[in-house]
Amino acid sequence: METIHAKLITLREDVGGYIIYVFQNLANGTYEMITRLPRWESPVLKIGDVGFLKYNDCLLYTSPSPRD
Repeated sequence: METIHAKLITLREDVGGYIIYVFQNLANGTYEMITRLPRWESPVLKIGDVGFLKYNDCLLYTSPSPRD
C-alpha cells in the first residue's frame, strides 16, 4: 500500500458504477489513475480536492493474442 499527497485532476464515472480518478502526486508531479469500485464506501470527491491518497498497486497482465 502506498500513500501520496495528491490533487484530484479529473474523474469519469461509467455506467457500471466504476469511477476512474486521475490524481497528481504533489511531491513529484507524476499522475496516478485510480479505479473506484461500485458501492465503495468512501467520501465524495470533487475536482481540485487535495489530500492524502492511500492505494494498492495492481498490475494487469494479459496473454498475447494467438495472432501475435
